[in-house]
Amino acid sequence: MTDEGYIKFDCDWHDGPPITPQLFDRINPWRQTLHHHGLIGVGNDGIGFGNISVRNPDDSGFFITGTATGSIAELTRQHYTRVVSHDLSSNRLTCRGLVQASSESLTHAALYEADPAIHSVAHVHCAHLWEYLLHRAPTTSAHIPYGTPEMGREMIRLYRESDLPQTRLLVMAGHKDGLISFGADPREAVSRLLDLSKNEQPPQAT
Repeated sequence: MTDEGYIKFDCDWHDGPPITPQLFDRINPWRQTLHHHGLIGVGNDGIGFGNISVRNPDDSGFFITGTATGSIAELTRQHYTRVVSHDLSSNRLTCRGLVQASSESLTHAALYEADPAIHSVAHVHCAHLWEYLLHRAPTTSAHIPYGTPEMGREMIRLYRESDLPQTRLLVMAGHKDGLISFGADPREAVSRLLDLSKNEQPPQAT
């Protein structure tokens, strides 16, 4: 079991160093903010949810929170792993670190592939925001499950065929409560989600 169920791709995982202190200081405060607001966490079923990544400036790869870290309140450098390569066509991903990459890593990889200007991606769960934005914001096809090559290709399709490059936020119709935001840095990716989460509150009971 992973932070969102089962890893659905072939993960070639090798031991490797943790995220650099510089990148950790850049991304982890924003991951902690998402966790503080309940956008990354653990569900009633005991399964963690949510992840965040940042592009590695030294190559084409990226660092992402590891699988089964959604329930951890305070992460360390050891909780991030580096995705060094991926191949949607063969459903394969290679990562190096002390933990295995998140089950949503192919989705992150596809967005980085779609636009080199994207430097950070966040995947969160927020029920009221998911319901509000469903089919209002760019939305994936409902039959496509998370963590699959099909979801990765759906990211690229939406980036090419919708206003996703402008909104930088999408709804995963087939992954209840799942939202993805991205930007030029972690601040942009996370701030958009926080602003929307605060402004689009669920209706009050009467």
